[in-house]
Amino acid sequence: MKISNETKVGSFTAIVITMLVLGYNFLKGNDVFSRTNFYYAIYDNVDGLTTSNAVKLNGLKVGQVKEVTIRPDFTLLVRFEIRADLPISKYDTANIVATDLFGTKALVLTNCRQQPLANENDTINGILKPSMMQALGDAMGPVKAKTTELLLVIDSVAKSLKETLGSKGNSDLAASLADIRATIGNLKTMSGSLSSLVGEENSRLNQILGNVASISKNLKDNNEVLSKTMKNMKSITDSLAATDLKNTIAQTRNTVAGLNEVIKKINSGEGSLGLLVNDKKLYDNLQNTAADLDKLVIDLKANPKRYVHISVFGGKEKKSKK
Repeated sequence: MKISNETKVGSFTAIVITMLVLGYNFLKGNDVFSRTNFYYAIYDNVDGLTTSNAVKLNGLKVGQVKEVTIRPDFTLLVRFEIRADLPISKYDTANIVATDLFGTKALVLTNCRQQPLANENDTINGILKPSMMQALGDAMGPVKAKTTELLLVIDSVAKSLKETLGSKGNSDLAASLADIRATIGNLKTMSGSLSSLVGEENSRLNQILGNVASISKNLKDNNEVLSKTMKNMKSITDSLAATDLKNTIAQTRNTVAGLNEVIKKINSGEGSLGLLVNDKKLYDNLQNTAADLDKLVIDLKANPKRYVHISVFGGKEKKSKK
């Protein structure tokens, strides 16, 4: 059977039109060979979301925005499609987010995996996420305010300095700089004097340091002796701590009290010692006896023969007449 030229031309035209349609849909991101479901979301502001923007789930493109229309109440209705094999919950949300710094928008789905599931053409919650630039602007708002305040303070300080540093202020500043230079010169002089003083006393410092080193060496060499001494002192202090000092002090107090009692009795004339101390007659007798003894000694010195008889030749002592 012979195919006519008209049939060939018509078939070729149909194939070309089909390829053009498929190519157009491919360039638009449409998958004409897979089944999709359509859903809706309502927004007060879509922030630049347009047809053919991607619909993503967990970072993967699963569909695209098909249509954005305005409603009578000035809200915006977004119609989008996703793959039919992806279940969408009624509690999921469709978030408009910026995918890059150039403001490209995308519709990002949250998959909460809760029942019941949404049916095709159902409306799910639409949320507009702030863009990166908006979030950055919000974050920079306090910084901008603080910067403005700082600039005002700096301007005020600059004005004050300008008013202060007039002709008189310049002269005062010059005088202050001169004083600072003089102070630095004095400090330099003092530094030189200290250096020379340290140089002069260097030998003495070395001697002192040598003595300190010698002392530390002696302490190190006699460490064992010092340790024994400390142990002996500890033993002595332990012995003193163990002594019954309280009873000793109490006995001393009792002894002192007894002595006070004895002294009181002596003063009052009680007992032999008290009579001896307080008897005036006994004192007078002792005085008389001492005087008689003194007289006897004087007479003994004056007349020794009266009391002592010495015979050189062994003669017998003459008997005194009675």
